[in-house]
Amino acid sequence: MSIRPPLSIRSSATRRCAIPHAEVDDGQELRQDEGDELPRGCKGLRIQTRLNGAVVQEASTSDMIFDVETPVVLLSDVMKLHAGDVCEIEIE
Repeated sequence: MSIRPPLSIRSSATRRCAIPHAEVDDGQELRQDEGDELPRGCKGLRIQTRLNGAVVQEASTSDMIFDVETPVVLLSDVMKLHAGDVCEIEIE
């Protein structure tokens, strides 16, 4: 038996929706070619939010309360996720 937190699911049709853009700033392209792998558990990836080019949030996936896998598993239990889907997780 597992205890799961209550989920509040909001669609991207709300006014809080933003179009994300992913880029890698270390001169390497982000690829999913055979042999290219993310770090185990996606630990240590830098995530950043910019507004009009200015950095407004910056953190590492290592600093997240949940690992990257947990929210994806919880969401996939209640809805079908597709490649490229973006999951916004808020802790209140």
